[in-house]
Amino acid sequence: DWSSTLPDENNSYLYYGLSTSLVFTEFPFMSKLGFLSFGKLRASIAQVGDDIGPYQIYQTYVTASPYGSSPTQTVPNTLVNSALKPAISSDYEFGLDLRFFDGKLRTDLNYYNSVREDEILSLTVPGSSGFSTATVNAGEFVTTGWELSVNGTALDRNGMFVDLGLNFATSDPRVNKLAAGLTARQLEAAYFGLALFAREGQKWGTLTTTGGYGGFKRDANGNKIVGTNGLYQRQTNMDLGNILPEFTGGFSLNASYKNFSLSTFIDFQKGGLFYSLSKMFNAYSGLGKETIGNNSLGNPIRNAVLDKTGKEVTAVLLSNASPKSGGVLVEGVDANGNPVSYLTDAVSHFGNLFYIKEAWLFDASYAKLREVKLTYNVPNKVFASTPIKRASISMDISNAFLLYASTSGVDPSTIQNGTAGFSFWEGGGLPGTRALGFNINLGF
Repeated sequence: DWSSTLPDENNSYLYYGLSTSLVFTEFPFMSKLGFLSFGKLRASIAQVGDDIGPYQIYQTYVTASPYGSSPTQTVPNTLVNSALKPAISSDYEFGLDLRFFDGKLRTDLNYYNSVREDEILSLTVPGSSGFSTATVNAGEFVTTGWELSVNGTALDRNGMFVDLGLNFATSDPRVNKLAAGLTARQLEAAYFGLALFAREGQKWGTLTTTGGYGGFKRDANGNKIVGTNGLYQRQTNMDLGNILPEFTGGFSLNASYKNFSLSTFIDFQKGGLFYSLSKMFNAYSGLGKETIGNNSLGNPIRNAVLDKTGKEVTAVLLSNASPKSGGVLVEGVDANGNPVSYLTDAVSHFGNLFYIKEAWLFDASYAKLREVKLTYNVPNKVFASTPIKRASISMDISNAFLLYASTSGVDPSTIQNGTAGFSFWEGGGLPGTRALGFNINLGF
């Protein structure tokens, strides 16, 4: 293919694809394996290219609003690149398809490797250059993973049919190289000091604190450090984890009996992190449930913090606190690694946690009943004297139930915030909705 939006010397890229397979159960010696009904090995390789939108390799002017009766033009804030090359994606896959007991048990295993080279990216540059961003070709991004599906007919007798399915997938995206002189790139920033980064030599999707925000400062043994003010200390510019799950998957059930049929689907995810602004602001403003209750002395945490003399203070060591003291119990170690326990004023404690992004990262594991569909196929004899040849009535429930979530109050499966297409944070969005549908299908 040739692209008119790329420089003449780098404006072409090649598409190709090749696939092959071997049904090894066709060999005579495999016929002795009576339990194996079908077996196939497959492999494929392909390459595709990608270009960029128009007017991004040579400098152009942008027509702006007139100044009075005089027309105006401006220079774009993006530094164009006349040496751009097409982005190239190369992929290969290997698969194994096995079926047992006349197809009653079916498995499919797939391994894939995808390499993306010379990705066309827009990078931030210092404003002193006269531009805010620059268009470049990045280095190399590699994604590998496994996909497994297992399906089986559990029952097929006397008009009853039950078929079960399970699928499982992993993905490991790595940033092998970025642009020359670049070791990290910010992909997207959430509100209030947390951003998503791609770092050279690491797995894609690292969450890092920015500005004056941070994570919990810890000692060499991983203990949280508490200052003499009774507040957790924070460490800025800190990597806090990855948004990508360890694995994803789903479970399906398809059953029928006489004229009735039922299909359901459950999807699930293990691991990954998401950032909750809702929980952060609830605590910061005193609306979250963690801001109420009693402390270790049996007193409301919102009550004033009192030392042994009854004096009101912002924080006090638990050993020096009045038996009537309120405050939040803050435990950790001091700067020397010695264990300490403070009672800290609730407003100060939750106000401090606002700046510690680690406190508002949560496990994104979940299991959800995504869909349930019940169908009744009306017997043909009902319409024997009509033009109708077949008819069915069905009820469909989408987004039916959240069966499990590692975090209460937020549905990890509906995290959608992110202007650049990376959904890793939520910020007060409306709760998910359940849809109930009723359908009548007629065939003539």
